[in-house]
Amino acid sequence: MTAGQRAITDSQKNEIMERLLLVWKANPKLRFMQLLGNVYHEDPYHVEDYDMIADMEAAYAHFAQSAGLTSDSAPGKLLLAQERKPKPRTKV
Repeated sequence: MTAGQRAITDSQKNEIMERLLLVWKANPKLRFMQLLGNVYHEDPYHVEDYDMIADMEAAYAHFAQSAGLTSDSAPGKLLLAQERKPKPRTKV
């Protein structure tokens, strides 16, 4: 899809949601509205779906490497390179 387009089909909507989930996983301490609010300081009502996800990926790209994410051939798209596993707790 190109910029300025809306996700209409189920597969397009799934793509947007999967990409958004990857951005959120890269920033697990942020609440959902913090994730959005850090990118859009004004009303995002008229932002198209593919513009929104490109904006989110670009804004949070600096977190990608530390979260185990890598760039795919699609511009701005983040892919999960490996699932992060919680570190085992040690008893003190």
